[in-house]
Order: sequence, then structure tokens, then C-alpha cells
Amino acid sequence: MDELNVKSIKRVRNTNELVEYSVKPNLTLLGQKVGKDIPIIRSWISEQASNSIINSIKNSDTITIEKKGKSWELRSEDFIIDESPIAGISAVSNDDLIGGISTELTEILIREGIVRDIIRQVQIMRKDANFAVEDRISVHANFDGAIGEAMNAFKDYFINETLTVSLDNDIEKGEFSRTFDLRGQHVTVSIERNKRI
Repeated sequence: MDELNVKSIKRVRNTNELVEYSVKPNLTLLGQKVGKDIPIIRSWISEQASNSIINSIKNSDTITIEKKGKSWELRSEDFIIDESPIAGISAVSNDDLIGGISTELTEILIREGIVRDIIRQVQIMRKDANFAVEDRISVHANFDGAIGEAMNAFKDYFINETLTVSLDNDIEKGEFSRTFDLRGQHVTVSIERNKRI
């Protein structure tokens, strides 16, 4: 979860919670097998639940279609199965494994994302200022608006990640300063090493 920046993992009971399927006839192959009866096959497919067809194919690799007094035994390659994620989900599948990630951003996730951006900028500043990895720092910045709200919500996280011992919402000049754009705002950050006695 840490490596993927995932907050929680939920095991779903049904793939329909992640993806939707649509089943169509593979006209290239079916044309050779059923000829002019393709409209009957299309009609049969439209009457079935996609998952029912897919499960039948997975279980036996064949499916028997009976309609209008006729019968055909079709194989998995006679169908084209399209898979698309449901709204708000990005999903991928591989054989019987399907994984999905929610793409819906809550206010708390947006705020955390803002703070992660600031942390990244401060880490770059530390490197550019030639600070030692273990140096504790003081940070001065003009965090306001949405950025200020995000910093207030994730202040402890910011402090731990950047080894900050003092965080002041002012523009006092430190050893190294930089202004950068973040979410449409100009942000000025100044850092200095914490003086050791």
C-alpha cells in the first residue's frame, strides 16, 4: 500500500463492481460457421446477460445456442468480449484477476496531494542548497488559501517528511529560497538549517 500510495484495499465480491462487459459476435469466424443465421445469434446474445455468456465460456470453453428451432455449439473465439471500467474506476484484468483503482478524489485526498507537492519542492530545495540528509530545518512560507488549509490538515506529515523543526507562515529569508507555482498559486518557501548548540 505504501509503494502504490493506496489508502485501503477492498476485495470485491463481483467483477461488476469494477468493470462492465459487452459481448458481440465475432463476425469473421461466425460467418463461416452459421452463415445467414448470424442475425439469430446476434438476437440471442442481446437477450442474455453478458456475465452469463462469459461464465459459460470460462467454465467449458463452449456454449450451446438454441433459438428458432436451430442449435449451434460455439467456442470462446466466436465471441468478442469488451471490458470497460465502471464510472470512477480505472481497472485492468489479466486472466481471472481484476484490479481497480478509484479515480474519485475526495477533499482530503486533494489536500494530501497538495502537501505532497510541497514536500517534493522542499526536498528539491534541500538538495539544491546542499543540506545534509539528516539536517533539521526551519521553513518559512506564505501558505494561504487552499494550500494553507492543506498544510494545516497535514502539518505533522509535512514536518516528518522534511525534517522540519519550525514551520512559520511568513516570508522570512532563510539560507535558501524559491518561488514556485502550485495549483495556480505562487508559493514562496525559504529554508534554513536548524542551528545546533
